[in-house]
Amino acid sequence: MEDDFRITPGFLHALDYIEGKIDECGFIRMEPLEQRWARNKNLAPVLVNAEDGYRLLYQRMPSVRLTGYAISSKCALALVRVSDIFAGPVDFVVRRCWVHGQPLFAIDPPAIQLAKESLSPTIKGRKKSFVRHVIMPMRLTYRYIERQRAVRHSARQLHTPPIKNMLKTVAA
Repeated sequence: MEDDFRITPGFLHALDYIEGKIDECGFIRMEPLEQRWARNKNLAPVLVNAEDGYRLLYQRMPSVRLTGYAISSKCALALVRVSDIFAGPVDFVVRRCWVHGQPLFAIDPPAIQLAKESLSPTIKGRKKSFVRHVIMPMRLTYRYIERQRAVRHSARQLHTPPIKNMLKTVAA
């Protein structure tokens, strides 16, 4: 957990639910999902389980934020193995599931909410430079490539035995 969250009324119940799922899932996000991916059918989360008042969702395009999550030791080891060199924030390393191979899940309703202080930028009064406009096309190209990787990887990962078996229980 980071320091910029607040617990929901169902926090303890959510932890009990997560405890029963973490060994099977490896990584479960406890914060609200980013809604922008839900609009794209290729990137929208996939329901893999619904019980005890929670929906367990496979994230095809995980959010960058890592405010609160549960992680198994096996999944943590997989992340450490691909983290010899960090070329960005740890959030980005976790998000790139096509590199570490670990599926990323989330629960809904979330166990935590983002504190309103975390929604506003921490660096105030900085001026935007002209270089920003020069870099923007490269940044947009990079984001497009990242989304395409996520789509391809999630299409493959949805057919792996652990996730495929979880999806069968939802369909039944």
